[in-house]
Amino acid sequence: MLDIIPNCERGISAGSIYEPLEDQRKVLMVEMAIIAQKIWRGYVCKSFSIGIEMLLLPFKVSFRGHSQRIHYMHKRRAAITIQAYVRGMFAREVASALREMRRVEEEMRRKEQEEEERKRQEQERIEMEEQERAALEESIMATQKELAAITSLVEHNVKRAQESSECLDLDEMFSFLSDVQETKSNVQDFCV
Repeated sequence: MLDIIPNCERGISAGSIYEPLEDQRKVLMVEMAIIAQKIWRGYVCKSFSIGIEMLLLPFKVSFRGHSQRIHYMHKRRAAITIQAYVRGMFAREVASALREMRRVEEEMRRKEQEEEERKRQEQERIEMEEQERAALEESIMATQKELAAITSLVEHNVKRAQESSECLDLDEMFSFLSDVQETKSNVQDFCV
């Protein structure tokens, strides 16, 4: 700007000794102006940025709080999910153990019932054998009694025949055989 003004108006002649000093002063003034402008602009920008930062501070605080709450809720939800899975796993293990216990109890109950049924059948079989044995013994005793009765009849008939040797009745003598055959058929029917 100083270059536009002619030297004569400045009051300094053209070939003056003060001209280099004047040039240095101009350069120094420009540098000082630049420094002053730089400081002023820095101050204005800094105060503007501080003002904006002060305006944004509540937003930053609320955003940080909100983001931390969201982060905490995500972590809490993840922990709850893990806890639910762990509880479910334990519940499944307990249910499986209960099912296994029920199965073992059912198996034991079934084995006890089978054992009782086997004992009952064995007892019935033993009772049937004893009844059959008793019936067989009774039939043997009845047969022995009949045999003893027949023997006594035969002996009686033989004695009578010896006493009365003049008349021998063969039909009467062998009539005991028909009695023996009837008792044998009765015994066989009873055993079957």
